[in-house]
Amino acid sequence: MGKLKAGAAKACINPPSEWFPIPKMDLQMTGILDDLYVRAVVLDNEETRFLFLNFDCGPSADIELKEDISRKYSIPRENQLDCWTHNHSAAYKWTRTPKDDREAEYTRIVLEAVDKAVSEAVAALRPARWAFSEEQSYINANRDKLGEDGHWIQTSNFAAPCDHTLAVTQFVGEDGSMIAMVLNYGCHATAGFLGIDYDGGVKVTGGFPGYTSGYLEKRYPGAVALWNSGAAGDVNPIFGPGWPLQYNDDGSAEMIEPPPGTRYMMQKYLGETHAIDAIHALNKVSEKDFSDNMKITSVISYLQMPGHHPPAGLTHMQAYNSVYPDYRRNHPEIMVNGKSLAELDRIEMIDEGYSTMQMQLNLLGDVAWIGASGELYAEIGLKLKEASKFRNTVIVTHTEGDAMHNGGYILSDNAKDHDTFQFYHTETKPGGNDQRIVDRMLEMFDEVLKG
Repeated sequence: MGKLKAGAAKACINPPSEWFPIPKMDLQMTGILDDLYVRAVVLDNEETRFLFLNFDCGPSADIELKEDISRKYSIPRENQLDCWTHNHSAAYKWTRTPKDDREAEYTRIVLEAVDKAVSEAVAALRPARWAFSEEQSYINANRDKLGEDGHWIQTSNFAAPCDHTLAVTQFVGEDGSMIAMVLNYGCHATAGFLGIDYDGGVKVTGGFPGYTSGYLEKRYPGAVALWNSGAAGDVNPIFGPGWPLQYNDDGSAEMIEPPPGTRYMMQKYLGETHAIDAIHALNKVSEKDFSDNMKITSVISYLQMPGHHPPAGLTHMQAYNSVYPDYRRNHPEIMVNGKSLAELDRIEMIDEGYSTMQMQLNLLGDVAWIGASGELYAEIGLKLKEASKFRNTVIVTHTEGDAMHNGGYILSDNAKDHDTFQFYHTETKPGGNDQRIVDRMLEMFDEVLKG
């Protein structure tokens, strides 16, 4: 193993301006407020290469894209840790099966940007030192809360499990200049989701992670700040969906839209607050904490879990809409007395089949990176960290393809009976999965450390 080299780059993935307005659910996106990017950080220790890659639009890199990167840039598939930031404020997702010419063109734009970012990051490789640090960042909260009417609603629940740890890995050149920062934090990027701006339009942004990265890249000119999502299956920004709520006399609750521009203002505020927390983490590192070498060891595994699905004729979304109060106004035809369905009338999911979630373990120096393609609940992420064989452990979700078809939401055992969006909108049957996931992580540790 030789000395470490690092290189980083980003490439814009905005949809063309002439495509606007773009339909988004029941609204129209009218323009771009902040640019979308693909970001890449490449590491080389003279034995192998490693890639951090993230997307401001979904999904994450699939097997085909990872294998293409491996062929072109000599980065083994198991050494690629990819993540969609789970930003909900992008206009399109890229897809291998486009429904129309625009989806096909946008997929071309994204895949070309990935190639551009990775190739430039490889070309920029130079001697580097690295350090890992952590800081607490209090911009997130568990989003599942029991309402007065007996239904679980989406709003901040500060008493429920939530990981506030912001992990920051920094890479600096021989001259001390910042090459890249890789940030990890468990939170949905939903603060501005379908918010109405001052001009009445709905805008494209990179979510609060986009503002975090942008703030850091201004503070450290020439550097790339790449953010990836931790265990956030039940975690939202403190100012996100479920803020503000209106509580009704019948015991129900529903979201209301704040004044125009508010969601975008709060999204920017959260992102920049988060960036300042990252700067505190960066500043914790002293000269003795840096290393100029990094052993890289990786393994990929797949975990099967029991599956469930709605009754015949219903989609996961229709099952969800039948119980979730926020959808009362949009789907009155499936509600009882204008409210969500009564307890005894809730749709029963069919327990059969199985789901498959990709997991990976990447040991980078003294830091263990645990990847999962599904959306782990925060409590599961905390259990993984507690059981890890490395003191420095980072959890990354959305690591391969579309999370909804690679495990989906993975509810923690303590939340298995909560009638949340996540319960009805996942291919994985809730309950009994916490230990399965921890055990698979430990098996991967055994495989890597014995090797």
